[in-house]
Amino acid sequence: MKKSLAVFDIDGTLRQIFDPWMMLHHYFNTEEEGGKIYSNWREGKITYQEMCDQDAALWKGKSKEEMIKPLVNNPVRKGAKEVIQFYKDRGYVCVGISTGLSFLNDITAEELGLDKVYSNEIVFEDNVCTGKCIIHVEEFHKDKILDKVVKEFSITGDIVAFGDGEADVELFKNAAQSVAVFPRKPFIKEAADFCIEEEPIDQILAFL
Repeated sequence: MKKSLAVFDIDGTLRQIFDPWMMLHHYFNTEEEGGKIYSNWREGKITYQEMCDQDAALWKGKSKEEMIKPLVNNPVRKGAKEVIQFYKDRGYVCVGISTGLSFLNDITAEELGLDKVYSNEIVFEDNVCTGKCIIHVEEFHKDKILDKVVKEFSITGDIVAFGDGEADVELFKNAAQSVAVFPRKPFIKEAADFCIEEEPIDQILAFL
């Protein structure tokens, strides 16, 4: 029997707000510095790893408890759990691939029933931010993680992908069926087979 896969972006797709990094910048009043760091990355002046490390350095010394406070206020989309359960009931492996932060995404995975989440880590020692990151998922390279997932879970059946951002288009290209969830740009919507732009998002299941 073939094993199929449902893959989900997290922030902006299963949760409403699409950028947990910027949520932390807002919370700690480091938006200006964070904006400059992001611009430097987009302009090719620094690597993705350097961008994330420079972000995390702004929060060095903050406790994990303090850092999780703003992130858990990112609401889970209505219908998100039902979408995942729909696929689990049909024997699909359900995973998240996110450039967001593992200490929130692990909570999301447990709450929504994802089998595994691949995301990025801020390094903590004794629950205090060290100012360093471990990058597992680079922006615009989610397809590489998808290949890893396919091998790890021995996926031989269909792949369904859900996402909202530019980075998720690579997932759409490698899926038999793709769904844009509140897509942030028109070309993201155009890249997907289906689109849902209202909650609860499990309304889309009637068309899949």
